[in-house]
Amino acid sequence: MGKRRLANIAISAFLVFAALIIFNWGVIFQRGNPVPYIVRMLTINSANTYARVFADRNVYITRLDNNDELFRHIENTHNAKFAEQLGSGFMFDSDDRRIIVEVEIYWRYFMVWEILNP
Repeated sequence: MGKRRLANIAISAFLVFAALIIFNWGVIFQRGNPVPYIVRMLTINSANTYARVFADRNVYITRLDNNDELFRHIENTHNAKFAEQLGSGFMFDSDDRRIIVEVEIYWRYFMVWEILNP
């Protein structure tokens, strides 16, 4: 009876996990493959408030309420200053161009920042 009970618990846990994925499919996969984002989410802490998601793209992730260091990073990296926010877009001005950063809330507690024209 012990093996049967263990099997029932494992099957029940799998079904609950599968149901959570199915019912939250749109949230989990809102930006495609969630693995790179999850890996970077795990690196965010009080000492490291943002993380670059992909090495070859200007996509960053922060906690929802903590973006000051990422702003400074964008300003220093691109020699630009924050100009204004228009909805989900932030604009930074440098001497010769305007840098646009699109922001999207990700999994309710995080924000994904994509620099469109670095």
